[in-house]
Amino acid sequence: MTTFFCHKLARDKIIEDCEQQNIGIDYHIMNEGDYHKALAQKLQEESLEVVSAQKDELLEELADVQEVLDALLKAHGFTSEQLHQVQLEKREKKGGFDKKIYVNAITVADDSPWKEHFLKQPDKYRQEK
Repeated sequence: MTTFFCHKLARDKIIEDCEQQNIGIDYHIMNEGDYHKALAQKLQEESLEVVSAQKDELLEELADVQEVLDALLKAHGFTSEQLHQVQLEKREKKGGFDKKIYVNAITVADDSPWKEHFLKQPDKYRQEK
């Protein structure tokens, strides 16, 4: 027998699926705090799968992302209607992604309040030396 460690949130039917296939499974039910963290990690995992998906796999991977988003909404007491409203407000204020704009770099003055915004996130915004 070989054991594989997963250490991740799994879908609700994993236990019965494993039992039907005579696969041993070691699991526990998470508390709310751990569940919220695991959902965020799952969103990251599923998003990476979208990035690497082939065209014929994309819709299924997007469905996985949506499943995690729905669970996150529920776990935090939000509704899909609330999310949609915030989405519309952000689209109105900042736009969508229809124009396919890809930003290579942004140059700000040394006294710009944006400079601090970018400096606080060096993993996201690498500063040119």
